[in-house]
Amino acid sequence: MRRLCSYLWSYLVWSGYMRSRLWSMDYSIDKLYLFLIYFLLS
Repeated sequence: MRRLCSYLWSYLVWSGYMRSRLWSMDYSIDKLYLFLIYFLLS
């Protein structure tokens, strides 16, 4: 459970950073990270 929280926190921080840097790619970045998290947890 701790590892899951770590992944989610990393996602929130990183996606927030990337969103501020690459605003136009926001949607594709979110989809990429959601897929990555799903893959790591499966």
